[in-house]
Amino acid sequence: MTLYRFDQIASNITIRVQPSDTDLERYVGLEHLDPESLKLRRWGSPADVIGQKLKFWKGDIIYGKRRAYQRKLAVADFDGICSAHAMVLRAKQDVILPELLPFFLQSEIFHQRAMEISVGSLSPTINWSALAKQEFPLPPVDEQRRIADLLWAADEAIQEKSNLMSSLLTLMDSLREEIFFSSAAPKVKLKEIAEVRYGLGQPPPKTDSGVPLIRATNISQGQISRKDLLSVNPDDLPASRAIYLQEGDIILVRSGAYTGDSAMITGEWINSIAGYDLVVIPDKEKVHPVFLAEFLLHRRTVKTILTPLSGRSAQPHINAVQVGGIEITLPSMEIQLEKIEKLNQVNQTISELRNNTELLKRTKKLLLEQSLS
Repeated sequence: MTLYRFDQIASNITIRVQPSDTDLERYVGLEHLDPESLKLRRWGSPADVIGQKLKFWKGDIIYGKRRAYQRKLAVADFDGICSAHAMVLRAKQDVILPELLPFFLQSEIFHQRAMEISVGSLSPTINWSALAKQEFPLPPVDEQRRIADLLWAADEAIQEKSNLMSSLLTLMDSLREEIFFSSAAPKVKLKEIAEVRYGLGQPPPKTDSGVPLIRATNISQGQISRKDLLSVNPDDLPASRAIYLQEGDIILVRSGAYTGDSAMITGEWINSIAGYDLVVIPDKEKVHPVFLAEFLLHRRTVKTILTPLSGRSAQPHINAVQVGGIEITLPSMEIQLEKIEKLNQVNQTISELRNNTELLKRTKKLLLEQSLS
């Protein structure tokens, strides 16, 4: 390994362009960069923006210097202009291969240094003068080729799996659409097939051990996360409001940015406590819990039913009465089970694909960090 200043590793391209005075057809803003992705999938038009922008060429790297903690960068596969809140970086090929530079910018060693030198509290920004003099270790150029080939192979595999994931999620939405909105089965109000109750509300003080308290922050698109999970002491809970969740119960986020999101209770989450949100308890003789959970998760249900119910205030909110009044298409239990089987097959494939993708991402990250350490 040899130490190099960053200005020996990459050039900072600062050719400025007025959007109204260019024949280039594409504009890339920070909003067009996806975290942890090197591919540009969308862009705007120079006609849509004002003020000086930076010119970039095919092969250059567009790196978001503002709010760098978002890890936004991409390799340009066309010429264009980009936001002045980005840097246009170009590899100095006697020190680093152009194929390795984007991965170097994704590495933890670079990211941590970028965070250290960022200035400003609301929108931390990296200044080139500070970045240019930072020193980083790099392997010899001939070794870089082997590393870059492995990293690009991993990145392409991740991209292929991400594309497949998008296709499967689209298929899942189509299946849900057919089941819940295109069926000729009779409709019933949700309160006729399930009880809708309020969760604990204001929780007691958290403890290091006890009963898990599931809040809105733990729920994301049908999944329950342990991130920021709180525990509460059962002895501190008011008996009238403490709902010990059972298999098949559904937590429905009732307010805030994630209003309408939901997750069904299974496995390790049985006997957890519901926090502030709503708990939908299915009558299992009338509706299969998975069937009801899939209905509540469907994008159209959230967008056209739950979101409008929450109102247009700064703090969206839904209540138990509103949710109980929602209509749902309800076929016979036999047909419910048939539809669930179809959905489960796709869900299982999505879950396996998601796990494989995460494994690939971890492998890529480990390879990158070991190569630069």
